[in-house]
Amino acid sequence: RGRREALAAMPAAVASGLDVAVGGRQGSYSPLAWVRIYSPEHAPGATVGVYLAYLFAADGSRVYLSLQQGSSEVRSGRMRPVNDPTELLARGAAARSSIRELVDGPLGAGMTIKIDLRWQQLSSVGSYSKQRIHNYEYANILAIDYDSGAIPGTGTLLADLHRSVILLSALYGEAMLADITSLPPPDGAVP
Repeated sequence: RGRREALAAMPAAVASGLDVAVGGRQGSYSPLAWVRIYSPEHAPGATVGVYLAYLFAADGSRVYLSLQQGSSEVRSGRMRPVNDPTELLARGAAARSSIRELVDGPLGAGMTIKIDLRWQQLSSVGSYSKQRIHNYEYANILAIDYDSGAIPGTGTLLADLHRSVILLSALYGEAMLADITSLPPPDGAVP
């Protein structure tokens, strides 16, 4: 499906006005590829707000569908990675707490807090780039981990995206809880 077509079928995505952007792999500045699903109102740039991101590990071993927060700040007149990871961890914990009822139910099933983007193996990028990638790990609120050798079928990927969109919409204060009942079943599941 097209980048926006899958979102157009999800009421929570439509209600939140979600859009899609592709980025990363920009030399040493942003060496990881990513796809961002965001609200222009709540997360106008990848450095601010809360959004969903498909984050690809540096070694290609996995991809995460991450409920993510901005992890950069302006310092010395330039956009730099946040220096204090405890700030990112605290904001992530607060976000999880604010939607705890949803996270503890079927929407949060199989999600993880810790992600590993394998940034340590990058030798061709500078320290700011490595810190930026490490901050993506700290900035994760919740994620679904897909091993590159075992990517699930389209039905499961869409179901995971749908439930992640609902969690994102809840953080935006726009969740449509009735949307939960319309989640497609994972591949192979009996509807």
